[in-house]
Amino acid sequence: MHIARLVSRFFKLFILSFIEKVAKAVSLGLLDATTISLPNQVTDDYTGMGDRNAKSALKIQTLYSAVHHSITDFEITSGVTHDTNVLL
Repeated sequence: MHIARLVSRFFKLFILSFIEKVAKAVSLGLLDATTISLPNQVTDDYTGMGDRNAKSALKIQTLYSAVHHSITDFEITSGVTHDTNVLL
């Protein structure tokens, strides 16, 4: 029984504290890119994809922290901005 208590105490002291430290250091971000079509009058400011898509559009890029349950960053860009080129 003495060994079982020792192992249990070791687990509580070292392993759990290690897991807590790793959990604090880890971040998990979720990126959402929403495209909104705009009237053609604002094409100079917010270029869209053209062709069959809107000639004018904007994207709202939002980075959400799944660990902290909050929005950590957002950016509004023209509709042609690729999702991988923002919030770096």
